[in-house]
Amino acid sequence: MKTKPLDWQSFEKQLRKYIKKRVPKNAVDDIYGDVILRLVSNQDKFQSAANPVAWMYKVTTNIITDYYRNHVQEQAVNSQSATDNTEEPANVDKDTLPSDELAKCVLPLIKNLPTAYSEALLMTEIKGMKQADAAKKLNLSLSGMKSRVQRGRSLLKKAILGCCQISVNRKGNIIDYEQSKSCC
Repeated sequence: MKTKPLDWQSFEKQLRKYIKKRVPKNAVDDIYGDVILRLVSNQDKFQSAANPVAWMYKVTTNIITDYYRNHVQEQAVNSQSATDNTEEPANVDKDTLPSDELAKCVLPLIKNLPTAYSEALLMTEIKGMKQADAAKKLNLSLSGMKSRVQRGRSLLKKAILGCCQISVNRKGNIIDYEQSKSCC
């Protein structure tokens, strides 16, 4: 059975729309470019995929995840090097999402978790280390590391929900939040 060729113009529109729903406007072109670059460098995988479009969306989702992981890492570095000046800057970026603002609290909350879970989340979620590599570094089994990461995520979620009222849309994306107490 022959598959019909992909209409790249309509696919590009769909892919950009998919990306635009998930990242700030100023990141859409960069994410799209990364997706195309990944496609070009992995043509053999794309062409041999059972469903090339699904493969491309999976790649896009992974790149978006990497974008937010790197964004959290940058904010963690910036928050550690920032002074105690709590005044809001006069020129707030209009593309700043509520999730970006909330991300500033993630690192302090992770550091307040029990050491085993804090260590697991810092290595995997903040530093971007693969769980298998983190498990080796901590002399744990892979399943032990996965359990720590899952439990750490659960504890982090409880900590975030304990200090913030979060509003999400139908897709689970954060659209607004209000800090009910100072937690970071």
